[in-house]
Amino acid sequence: RLGRFWKGPASGCDGAEGVSHRAIPRHIHGYYESHQPRTQQQIKYFPYKKEMTVDGVQVPTVMDIIYMYYFPRELTDDERIRYVSLKSERNEDDVAEELFQMRRLKLFAAQSLRNKVSGCLLYTSPSPRDS
Repeated sequence: RLGRFWKGPASGCDGAEGVSHRAIPRHIHGYYESHQPRTQQQIKYFPYKKEMTVDGVQVPTVMDIIYMYYFPRELTDDERIRYVSLKSERNEDDVAEELFQMRRLKLFAAQSLRNKVSGCLLYTSPSPRDS
């Protein structure tokens, strides 16, 4: 039954049923709590923060594990160079030089685009000839 997840509605002064803080789902006010029977660990789940703690220590939830698998963190430069050199069987120095050249090219393209955009701003205020 869903009744165990909801607090009961409050009665008004005239006995009418109304919506109050008691009509809000229980988990908005805090967390679900349980105990692991074998190890006696206290487990708390905070649904709106999407966090879970075991004996006060935050542990990853199922969604955290899924996101880590499908959306891995970005590699650092050293990790990326090592990975590319292993997969392509090339020297790490060559891969690092190529990465550096690609970044210089991207920076040059971005700077030239910025210069073109700032150089061609249109003057849009009304002139006396427009009247």
